[in-house]
Amino acid sequence: MSGAGDAKEQTSTWQRDPAWGVADRPEEGDHGGRVYVAPLDTGIIHVLAGPAAVVCRGALAGHDVDAIREVAARELDVERDDVDPAAVRELLDELVSMGLLRRG
Repeated sequence: MSGAGDAKEQTSTWQRDPAWGVADRPEEGDHGGRVYVAPLDTGIIHVLAGPAAVVCRGALAGHDVDAIREVAARELDVERDDVDPAAVRELLDELVSMGLLRRG
């Protein structure tokens, strides 16, 4: 489905909820590194690795979906068109649902 909602989604930016801690380790693990996130009240650590870490990193930097795709392509050494915008949006929605991100 395409329309005004999709356009708004493309230009949305994200910010970290202040109730969450983040440790970014781009040099760790597989291509794309790792991002460790945890709600400060429970301390339960979630690990995002590889492409998921790259997308999370882009969102934490305040980028919109298009910019996140550009960053991901560069960091993963692929073409921008190889970074599926639907997959990026799906991961961002998950990060919003879990409480790490909120729309900026």
